[in-house]
Amino acid sequence: MRKFVYLCLLLAIAFTQFCSEKYNVVRMRNDKYLKTTKYSLATEHELEGPGNLFSNYGKGKRKMRLDYTRELKGTQVIVNDIKVAVQLFDDDPEIDKKLIILINDKPLEISNFEVKTGNKSESGTSTRTEYGSYTDGYGKSHSGPHQVSSSYSISYKTADLKFIPPAPLLQELKSPKSMSIRIYMGAEVATGEFDETEIEAVRRFYANQVDEHLDD
Repeated sequence: MRKFVYLCLLLAIAFTQFCSEKYNVVRMRNDKYLKTTKYSLATEHELEGPGNLFSNYGKGKRKMRLDYTRELKGTQVIVNDIKVAVQLFDDDPEIDKKLIILINDKPLEISNFEVKTGNKSESGTSTRTEYGSYTDGYGKSHSGPHQVSSSYSISYKTADLKFIPPAPLLQELKSPKSMSIRIYMGAEVATGEFDETEIEAVRRFYANQVDEHLDD
């Protein structure tokens, strides 16, 4: 029994490590067919936006994923862009064609991009503990704490965009000390903050410091 518990613990730790390494890892691939070197990084950020804990209850989570890509052929940079995938509540306004990156206390506006909007849904089962009388699967009555399961379905708005970082932003990205990104939705805004781990990952990406080499 102890061996089984220990094995489950190891599997849980391995799974947690695998999930955590989806983000904040600088990867590099040398493509011997294209003769290119490609660097990639992904970060994800929860978005703070309109409403509060009570008015937003049951709506899910606003979040933003950034995918950074830089590809070189020899010493020439042939790709250098950032893709942004935004997930908003279903009743949020449409996003404007503008975002602000606040880096090292310098606000830099990005507006040279196209936005592709869409919708998606998320469904599953949640479990909660309730107290009081209940009837089990055999028709017997009991009293006390018991688990109750219920299904849920959440709808989201999505927005995808891509931009090439302008020279002033690239300069700041080489040595970021603080960083956040804000999107605009008419009169509303939503902001994603970068923590120290994410900021350090961005710094490594633009310094070509690789965490993981991918097999070609």
